[in-house]
Amino acid sequence: MSKNKHNIHTLKEQITNITEQYLVDIDGHNDTNIYKKIIDVVEESFLQTLLKHTNGNQKEASEISGISRNTIRKKLEKHKIQKK
Repeated sequence: MSKNKHNIHTLKEQITNITEQYLVDIDGHNDTNIYKKIIDVVEESFLQTLLKHTNGNQKEASEISGISRNTIRKKLEKHKIQKK
């Protein structure tokens, strides 16, 4: 198995474990729209980590992520993430 496939497999396991734990943690609570909440948290965390990794360079972040610079800018605004 290639390194990329292994990393993706591990990422999927980590996300599965976190999602399962979150569902256990909210058991008995009327939490709604969980999908949107999880996607928003993952997106925000991903963008913050990506910008940290690229020292705030949005062009490099765009190249690494496969997300256009315009889309990255919009998502940074959406999550109120400060550009470095």
